[in-house]
Amino acid sequence: PPAKMSEIRHFSAARAARAGFAALVPPDHVRSMFSTAEVALLVGGAATVDVDEMQTHARYGGGYETGPGTFPQPEWLWRFLRRALAHDRVAFLKFVTGSSRLPPGGFASLRYPLTVVRAPLYGDVGVGNAEGDVLESDSEGDAWVTRRARRGPDRGERRGDGKTKTKGTKTKTDPKRFPLPTAATCFNQLRLPEYPSEAILQHRIATALRHGVEGFGFG
Repeated sequence: PPAKMSEIRHFSAARAARAGFAALVPPDHVRSMFSTAEVALLVGGAATVDVDEMQTHARYGGGYETGPGTFPQPEWLWRFLRRALAHDRVAFLKFVTGSSRLPPGGFASLRYPLTVVRAPLYGDVGVGNAEGDVLESDSEGDAWVTRRARRGPDRGERRGDGKTKTKGTKTKTDPKRFPLPTAATCFNQLRLPEYPSEAILQHRIATALRHGVEGFGFG
């Protein structure tokens, strides 16, 4: 509303921001050189997360650079993000980079490229017992991550062992026994554990986006 905008103009932070911007680009030049949308992009960055663009500019480490023939986990990650809602993709961007917006130029303009690094599985997580991977939950939090993890085709999913699973298969593996992914936001690095199945990866990524975006508790 106009009244609110008038109030914001008098904030010391807003005055300082205007003065700093004017020191770089004179106000008259701003009006002649840029549209309102372009100024918003320069100041606030891009709010849309394009998964294809992200994948194109992503880098890999820790073994994931060898490709999906050896480690399918990065491909599972991209598939999960393509199925995700727009605000979940933004949450992923913030989880990895610390910012919910991209600089002008998108992922290609990040100071450090978004990098997916293979992380070891810690503790006794029963990797050899991951037989089915249907997610059964009894809490609101698990229901939230399950809805997102199960988005997409239902006919079958590729597993780390090359087999497929069919919807409705029971499992004894609890996804919560596996560690969550972590991030080093200073370097735009995602530490993605070598999860044994696509469903477990989806569950742990969705859990991290649900609970680990704010603060410094995840790296």
